[in-house]
Amino acid sequence: MKTIVIIDDSQLVLKLTKQALERAGYRVQTLIDPGEFDPDANGTPDLLLVDINMPQFFGDDIVSYIKDTWSLTTPILLFSNASEKELLDAVARCGANGYISKHWGIEEMIACVHAILATPEHASP
Repeated sequence: MKTIVIIDDSQLVLKLTKQALERAGYRVQTLIDPGEFDPDANGTPDLLLVDINMPQFFGDDIVSYIKDTWSLTTPILLFSNASEKELLDAVARCGANGYISKHWGIEEMIACVHAILATPEHASP
């Protein structure tokens, strides 16, 4: 079973997204505090979804920190309700693998997650 970590400051977003992804067959870990992300202690997830606008941190800074701290091959997607331009700029700044807009809705988010995790480098053996 694929594991997804979601980092977001909204309990509601975390709860709804976790429920939807678990129904789609994924194991999901949610974090409000990005400082709790530690693949050395908790195992490397198959996908990270990172909110871009949080009170204490910007998602692109978190992605840069994760990439600088751990050598992960895990795809990292920004997960936000920011405009497409803001998301594209943030992806370019931090080197995320792309983004999912919260405006797209749950079904589109799940379709994007399936597509990312179905790529040959992330598909199950």
